[in-house]
Amino acid sequence: MMPLVIEQHRNGSKKFPSGDLSLSDGPRSGRPKIMNNEDLRQVVDANSRTTCQELAEMFRVSPETIRLHLHQLGKTWKLSKWVTHELTNDNKLSRLTFSKHFTQR
Repeated sequence: MMPLVIEQHRNGSKKFPSGDLSLSDGPRSGRPKIMNNEDLRQVVDANSRTTCQELAEMFRVSPETIRLHLHQLGKTWKLSKWVTHELTNDNKLSRLTFSKHFTQR
């Protein structure tokens, strides 16, 4: 096995004879695409039952990228649909009432 420095030199020396003297990386085919969270939010709000796989195919990214962006939007998968992770005031009141009822028993 060759040391990494020698391998890097061999790979780099291939592009210099072709006239490319740049030391910076060029664009790669495997780089992640930029996701627009607002577009994702609109699609999920229109149909909250859309799966990660369906969204990934729609936006041409991986399902894991979709999961990460949905998490950034505060969405979580519950009861076969995407819902906001935050509790509403009604949810909070319901929990408070429920806990008071059971602590008084």
